[in-house]
Amino acid sequence: MCDEPVSSEYVHLIDTIVFNISSLRYGSLTFYAPDDKKFPSVNLCYSAGRAGGTMTGVLSAANEKAVELFVEEK
Repeated sequence: MCDEPVSSEYVHLIDTIVFNISSLRYGSLTFYAPDDKKFPSVNLCYSAGRAGGTMTGVLSAANEKAVELFVEEK
């Protein structure tokens, strides 16, 4: 989890977006816990977030490179 405070304006924005999406467009949304057996990289992402600093950026860059190599069939 992030230990930095979140501004009330940001929380209000998120609440507004979620309300608009769920109430007006889709009727309702249901969220489930991620399936870490089916998607094991979820735990890697959580670990990067807990590590803090630029680790999530490092993980994102590594993912971009992996996708690039996959697309190039290397």
